Amino acid sequence: MLEGKVTRCMKFGAFVELAPGIEGLVPLSEMSYTKRVLRSDELFNEGDRITVMIKEIRADERRLLLSVKDAAGDPWVLAQVKFVEGTVVRGRVERREPYGLFVKLDEGIIGLLPKSKANENPEFPFDKVKVGDEITVQVAELRLSERRISLGLPKDPDAEAWKGFMPSGQTSKSMGTLGDQFKTMFGGAAEKKK
Repeated sequence: MLEGKVTRCMKFGAFVELAPGIEGLVPLSEMSYTKRVLRSDELFNEGDRITVMIKEIRADERRLLLSVKDAAGDPWVLAQVKFVEGTVVRGRVERREPYGLFVKLDEGIIGLLPKSKANENPEFPFDKVKVGDEITVQVAELRLSERRISLGLPKDPDAEAWKGFMPSGQTSKSMGTLGDQFKTMFGGAAEKKK
């Protein structure tokens, strides 16, 4: 990593002087992992000192291709560890769309909570959630190569607990017929009444 001085801000990028007479270009695509940059002067001003990394040297053309985003680090590097499928996290709603909510999970990492997934839980107030609100979500799918995270709402951990309930004395996973269960639970008491 090197430090340089921004000499010119152009539509396509910023020129950075690394040493007297040695200048390189930081194209818009190499400015930020966390923000979509449309003009270089959104991030930098002429005279700013910034940290860059050399991406490519084209000696025959006397050109240097520089990167600010690689110097700062890629936030998606740890995504597969921090956002394993099933992980419940809190995030801030960054944007609302008719089809879902974009939720900021970490610096540079935004996931989508589709409206269809949110509507699976009738208690979730999808229409009342505003930009800036913090919500709890669960990672449904992580597509690292596409830099996409699909979100859902956390499931109640006790919602399926009833399936594990077995009457006392029951050892088999098969519960048999209701009549068999009645006999097991109450013995021959019902037959004695006949």
